[in-house]
This record gives sequence, structure tokens and C-alpha cells, in this order.
Amino acid sequence: MLHIGAKMFFGIADESNNCVLLPAKVTEVSQNICACTAELEKVNGDGFVIENGQELPIYYEFKHEFTQQAAQIVDVRENEDKLIADFTTVGKPVSAERRQCYRVSTLISELTATIAPDDVCQLVDVSVTGLSIISNRNYRIGAILDVTLSYENQQYTGAASIKSIRELSHNKIRYGFHAVNNKNPNDNLAEGLRRICTAVQQQQLRRLAGVRA
Repeated sequence: MLHIGAKMFFGIADESNNCVLLPAKVTEVSQNICACTAELEKVNGDGFVIENGQELPIYYEFKHEFTQQAAQIVDVRENEDKLIADFTTVGKPVSAERRQCYRVSTLISELTATIAPDDVCQLVDVSVTGLSIISNRNYRIGAILDVTLSYENQQYTGAASIKSIRELSHNKIRYGFHAVNNKNPNDNLAEGLRRICTAVQQQQLRRLAGVRA
């Protein structure tokens, strides 16, 4: 069950109703373990919202298994560069081992993606099948574009189709992409998405545990 210092994720739905995992750390727990407080990084312009009364899933390790549990936000407040969220858990945790289907936020990792020939964009999140970016350029829904990800001195390139578009503030636009497999024989974007998704999640968990990645 949740305890002080426990590493967890809030599951936030993006514009395509995919679950994006935002890392957090439990700082307070009531005696009955139904009311908790967690802190998470405050990242401006990410398009994600956590607000009072919001119902959402949370994810954490329980008995060496990745589990999911229903929760409701009671209060959200700011503390310097952190968001402090009070929430209550609902019901019992259940298995959530299909973690490969989840998107993982990459905002605090400060990664980028290059779209088409020269549009270097902020990488918002990744999953093993897609990614989201923020750009100030206009692309159309359904467009298939070349995408290049750079991670640990290696490049991953392939085609991806725009599945969702959402306008943000300051003339920025958030695009959700789904990777198109096997467009070219040398494409390795799918490999890069799998590697980055796994690595970023592990880095965030280590960071929350106070261990240098």
C-alpha cells in the first residue's frame, strides 16, 4: 500500500484519451491510508491538468507488481516548483502490468524531437507506439511526417502520423503522433520509442527515490 516516500504516478488522460504517467512522491499518509499527499514537478505549458475534485487512476508498485487504484483529488496547491496534491484512494489496487500501453511524461527530461527536416520540438511524452510534441508550426491531422529522436548519442528515425492536435497558449500547438511501422526498411523509431519509454520511467523512479540516475 502507499506509504511516506512511496514512488507513484498520476494517470492523466491526454487529448487522445491515452493515459500519461506523471511521476509523484507520497509525502503524507493518513492512518487509514485512504488520504494521501504527494508532490510532483510543476511544468508549465504541458497541457496536463490536475484540479480539485478530479477523479483519476494512480499507479505504484505493490508486492513487486505494478498496480492501479482509483483516486480523487481533494486539493492542489503550489510550492515553489512543485505541485502538492491531496487525494483519497478508492477501492483496492488491481494489476496494471500492461504498462507498455501508457505514455510517460518526458517534460522534466528535457528531450526533443525533430519533425520533418528541421522542426526541433519539445518532446512531451512517449509510449512504445507514439509520442507527443509541442511546436509552433502548423501541421494537419493525419499527416505522416518523418520523426527523429536523439537519446544517449543515438538517433532513431521513422515515420509517424498525426492523430491529435490541441492549441496551447503563446501560439504553441501540441501534436500527438502514432508511429507508422515499416515505411522504410531502415526505420528504427519503434526501437527508440521502446528504449526511451522504459529508460525515462526508470530514471523518474530513481529520481523520486533520491538516487542519481
